[in-house]
Amino acid sequence: MPEKVKVGLIGCGAISGAYLKHGKDFPILDFVAAADMNRAAAEAKAQEYGIPRVMSVEELLADRSVELVLNLTVPKAHAPVALAAINAGKHTYAEKPLAITREDGRRIIDAAKSKGVLVGCAPDTFMGAGIQTARKVVDSGRIGRPVGFTAFMLCKGHEHWHPSPEFYYEVGGGPVFDMAPYYLTALMNLLGPVQRLTSQASIQIPERTITSQPKNGKKVTVETPDHVMGTLSFAGGAIGLLGMSFAARSRRTTASSRSASLEPRAPCRCRTPTSSTARCGCGGSRTRTGATCRTNSRPATAARWGWRTWRTRSARAGRSAPAGSRRCTCWT
Repeated sequence: MPEKVKVGLIGCGAISGAYLKHGKDFPILDFVAAADMNRAAAEAKAQEYGIPRVMSVEELLADRSVELVLNLTVPKAHAPVALAAINAGKHTYAEKPLAITREDGRRIIDAAKSKGVLVGCAPDTFMGAGIQTARKVVDSGRIGRPVGFTAFMLCKGHEHWHPSPEFYYEVGGGPVFDMAPYYLTALMNLLGPVQRLTSQASIQIPERTITSQPKNGKKVTVETPDHVMGTLSFAGGAIGLLGMSFAARSRRTTASSRSASLEPRAPCRCRTPTSSTARCGCGGSRTRTGATCRTNSRPATAARWGWRTWRTRSARAGRSAPAGSRRCTCWT
């Protein structure tokens, strides 16, 4: 069994619970210390997850036993904390984004090369079953050459559930830094590198009101765009649309060719189904979700619901499946 890597956690906010919970699934990781500007937060996480030591950020960085710093601070602190960890001779892994400027991101990479340490950054969700299934479909040529895509994550914002959502509306926050890394990473994994992009951004809701606890009723001035739309051209030829918003609602990602479309749902999650839809010899649109083939002569909404789901929903409502709705026998 490989020797365990001793991990020091900096930043014990809402996202830290996910890392600590799932970190137990990796025997190579040993969380040995936790630090946060709010010492009480660090103490709470340490007690909940059995981390033996709580210390200041400075103490953690100076501790020679800590080999890797898990950087879960707010986005505008990612680069300073990463650079401090690297200068202390430690590997570092950060929640996305790596940094909030390209220059800071380059400084992190250059510093790590100089010190001979490793740098990692979320997201890793593209390695999950959903995106990997989509990658297999694309690589196999099942949908032909992808020529276009859409990727939208439009929601009303995080002030309705997050206990301390202010940073989402500060410089370094916003839907692009918060959610676009999931979608862009998935798209680049499927379609290759981006060659060119254009975009427009705006602040659609200048002031937000927190409705979550414990800060219910607090007003937040929005300092960064909360609605961004753009077009991206990939080196392989695919051209499509990317939309990230904290001011509207919709979530969908597709990659399309002349004859078919592929829909890996929720790129921000590892365990998510992937559907592919194409016109079929039986006259309907055929949909495959995982290893299941379904067909429906209705429009392409079959890609989302499929024959079996329609049949189940209809049975519950006391209705029969629509005429022409049937299993597809043409999939090869």
